[in-house]
Amino acid sequence: MRPEDNNVTAASSMTGSATGPQTEQHRKTGRAGHLVLIWSVVFMAITVLSYALGYSAIGWTTAGICLALFILGILLVLESERQRQRRDKRGQPPSMARRKFANFWRSRRS
Repeated sequence: MRPEDNNVTAASSMTGSATGPQTEQHRKTGRAGHLVLIWSVVFMAITVLSYALGYSAIGWTTAGICLALFILGILLVLESERQRQRRDKRGQPPSMARRKFANFWRSRRS
């Protein structure tokens, strides 16, 4: 066994941040989360405006909707980040998988 094979094995057992490439699912979830957060801000503006004009029932309703949208938006953004940082199917960061593949072909040539 060569020394670089030991390095790949040791490095592949470590977890790191941002190990996965961006996927379409990650981008869709991130966009949906940001869109929901924008709608939350819109409902916050409606809440403030309705309280300023004296419509408390509308204010309470829009405040509840604003809170629900804010929580949903934060959950979607965090889910997007979780998907971005997940490991690939073999349990290794993609760079380690590529390095292992390259070492495999180097050993076959010699």
